[in-house]
Amino acid sequence: MIFFLLAALTIPLQWNRTVVEPASPPPGVTVESHPVADGFKLMFHSEAGPVDPTSLIMVPGGSAAIEISRRPYVLQHNTATGRIDWFTHYRAEGILHISRCQTQIIATDANGDGIFDTINLGKTFQLCGRQLTVKSIASDGASVTFEVSRIVPRIGQPIPQFTLTTTAGTTISSLDLKGKPTLLDFWATWCDTCVREMPELPKLKLDIISINIDSPGHLPKSLPPWTQVVSGIGTADSTWQIFQSLSKDGSLPLYVLIDENGIIRHAGPTLPARE
Repeated sequence: MIFFLLAALTIPLQWNRTVVEPASPPPGVTVESHPVADGFKLMFHSEAGPVDPTSLIMVPGGSAAIEISRRPYVLQHNTATGRIDWFTHYRAEGILHISRCQTQIIATDANGDGIFDTINLGKTFQLCGRQLTVKSIASDGASVTFEVSRIVPRIGQPIPQFTLTTTAGTTISSLDLKGKPTLLDFWATWCDTCVREMPELPKLKLDIISINIDSPGHLPKSLPPWTQVVSGIGTADSTWQIFQSLSKDGSLPLYVLIDENGIIRHAGPTLPARE
């Protein structure tokens, strides 16, 4: 696959207060502990920002909540070690949209230093024919910025990651295609060759997924009895957007043969040769 850098994309995030990972006190925070009748009193001193509360009573095996610079933590007394364990008590969430695809983005503070520094999908991932690389994460979890590159598939290379929704309501991931050769059949009702060759497709003895790119108002009235995808948005269909570069001048039909290992073995306006 070839990648072409398109642009930077920033996704806003919202805090969701959920315990994520065990951590240590943030840098610049010190804790004093003094025995009291019911346990011990903790007093907090911070160079990292305001603390709320500045002190609290901790009972053996108990837990308490505290905020430092408005970032919430949970403190828990570890009876086995006698120490206070800190837990980050927050994460930031958002939804990333690429074309008609979307995925949840979760940013967390991986090392408990009070700074958001990682997301759930890793440094680099693919979505809807795009490769996204994390460029920056706002330290307060307010946003994530990605570099977005367009993926151009090539014969002999692995297929890009994509997701299809069939007319039966089933979701198919590109990862699901591994294990058996599959033919992607891009077609439209105005393509005479597409319609004429459809009866030949089952003779190839392949798994077939037909992907219709008719525009609204011109959708097919009937469909063959194999897996069908009809988004109803014409050439804006996200899967067509990924594979159209394999078609001469964006013309139809386009047949893409994917082998059992997820490698593109044939792409073009003619059917692959039968084995």
